[in-house]
Amino acid sequence: MNRDESSIDFLFSDDASRAFSEVLSDQEFGKNLIQIAKKLRKEFSPQQASQILQQHELRQRAKSKFTKSEIMFFLRKQLEQATNEVISFYKSHRFEEMNRVVDLCCGIGGDAIGLAENRHLTIVDLDLEVVSFAERNVEAYGFSAIPTACDVMEVDVATFDAFHIDPDRRVDGNRSTKSEFFCPEKQQLEAMSKSNPNFAMKLAPATRPWLDNCEREFIGFDRECKQQVLWSGALSTQSGIRATSLDRSGNPIDSFFEENADSNDGDILTTEHKRFIYDPHPCLVAARLVNAFGRRNSLSRLTHDTVYLTGDQMIQNSLVQCFELIESCVLDESLIKKLLEKHDVGELELKKRGVELDVMKRFSKIKCIGAKRATLIMAPTQDGFRGMLCDRVASPE
Repeated sequence: MNRDESSIDFLFSDDASRAFSEVLSDQEFGKNLIQIAKKLRKEFSPQQASQILQQHELRQRAKSKFTKSEIMFFLRKQLEQATNEVISFYKSHRFEEMNRVVDLCCGIGGDAIGLAENRHLTIVDLDLEVVSFAERNVEAYGFSAIPTACDVMEVDVATFDAFHIDPDRRVDGNRSTKSEFFCPEKQQLEAMSKSNPNFAMKLAPATRPWLDNCEREFIGFDRECKQQVLWSGALSTQSGIRATSLDRSGNPIDSFFEENADSNDGDILTTEHKRFIYDPHPCLVAARLVNAFGRRNSLSRLTHDTVYLTGDQMIQNSLVQCFELIESCVLDESLIKKLLEKHDVGELELKKRGVELDVMKRFSKIKCIGAKRATLIMAPTQDGFRGMLCDRVASPE
């Protein structure tokens, strides 16, 4: 759906730019939203004033994703789906040998920001306003892109060195992880992959891939699994599954690769928790690589019902958060209280997996009066539900 081009022109005008600056200044001087809106409506139409206020709100929200957010343009849905700049520049390194690239379903340009650096980039989206915003957002980072508002199926991907695509997963307004509900549709994506095998496809972490001979990378940032990317052709290092954690500069801290997906299966259970407890990064969990990681690092799982790993050796790897066990006991409130008093705990962090939420709420009410900090991990084990009091080991992140 194309939107009114005049509204886009207004947002890009000098008058709107001045208004954005004044709104920021007024907010810094303590004016509330009602006062700011009244001031805007003295100079602009109600629709224009609303546009400015909406963009101001979205720019504030976007700060966690984009360092240039105050001069960028956003739409609510596209901002929620947008790749942040850290991951964008990380992904762009795979395209270093590609000179002509097209970013399909570009949204407001999260991925385009990184892809536009040092190459000829074409950005495509069906919505004129969306692709116009993406062009401006790329320019905010000092790069350029060729905008095209059309159906991505009209683009001949074979004429480019590689393509990036982020299929729309909210066609009916609800987010879906199933490829059957994507736009472009599954069969259309397959046709694109045959026309040009050099592609990167952004997927939700929970989406099950259907394309063969791809590298699946689960990208973790800020202790979250942000996205799954299918790398194909010259963009792939090798077929298999990878979990990668990034630092705040977009550099990979740690990466774990498993060529054979089936090697994640198998029993690595232990009969007891050992000196160290490991909480796997969400990207390792999403990639279903917990067992493979544990096997390679001589770690065991506490139970089938939890992804916590345990072992006698300390592992410094950002794909697992390490905790050193102090003491454990049955997950009983009175016993846990005695355990906290015994070890002089005054500040307690609670972590759980495989335990009901109401258990977490109940234990969060325990008052600690000691002087030390500790973490209580609540999880099922081979001996039943236990509380494991631990010291958090500093993470490589």
